[in-house]
Amino acid sequence: MSDNKNYTTPANVHDRYNVILNELLRTLELVANKRIEETQLSQQLLEIGIDTGLISDFKKLLENPVSHFLDSKDSINRVLSDALTKIVATYLYNNKDIVKHAFRTKVSSNGALHFSIVLKEDTYENRGQLLKFLTGYKQFENWEAHPINFQFVPERLISKIETIGQIV
Repeated sequence: MSDNKNYTTPANVHDRYNVILNELLRTLELVANKRIEETQLSQQLLEIGIDTGLISDFKKLLENPVSHFLDSKDSINRVLSDALTKIVATYLYNNKDIVKHAFRTKVSSNGALHFSIVLKEDTYENRGQLLKFLTGYKQFENWEAHPINFQFVPERLISKIETIGQIV
């Protein structure tokens, strides 16, 4: 019996997504707890006339609500990009039997998350295995708001690509 795991079975896919979802929920909980503490401190300091970062943010919101919402949109997009990068990184890591290296590369002109992947063996089958992720991702209604691109490259060309960081 082979020690290789089949990462395409429904149970393994379900387990992987549960791990990712649990990680995202833990992160959200940590952020929420930090915000609660920040809010409580801000309330206490406001009573004695001291502004905190949170109070300053609220003042900016009251003074210029449009600018605040645009800033919020940018912040949400960064959080979503980070979460999607973690999900892609987990997927590629779970396919490390065929992935030699994977890099997050500079954002393309359309704002897509871009990943450069070096396969251990560059075959249609291996590419197809990884492209299943993109096929599934494109089933989501609003995938176009945060597109993801995979680029398969030979290892000798990685040094010519501007990377943000290695993920596998």
